[in-house]
Amino acid sequence: ALGSLLMSYYEDGEIHHAARAGTGPTNATQRAWQALLKPASRCPFVASPLFPQDKIVNRCEPTEIAEMEVAEWARDGQPVVLGWRRDKVPQGIILET
Repeated sequence: ALGSLLMSYYEDGEIHHAARAGTGPTNATQRAWQALLKPASRCPFVASPLFPQDKIVNRCEPTEIAEMEVAEWARDGQPVVLGWRRDKVPQGIILET
C-alpha cells in the first residue's frame, strides 16, 4: 500500500518538495490513489528530498492535487491528507503563508 505522498508546490516554474503526507486515508483509499499516480523516470523536484535508505520511494509525475490540512509547517510535522482536488491544476499550487 501507499505509505505517504510527497507534497510539493511551484515557485518560479520549478517544483519544490514541501512535506510528506500519509495520515488520513484508509488502506482502500491509498490503493485507489496509487492507481492514479503515473511513475516518473526522474525526480520532479528541484532538489531531491533525502530519505532513509530503508524507505522505498516511487516518484510520480505531478498530475494530481491533494488537499491537506497542516497544523504547522515543521521539519518533522506531517500534514493530514483530506482528499483530491479536481478544481485545480498542479502548476497553480504555490506555497501559501
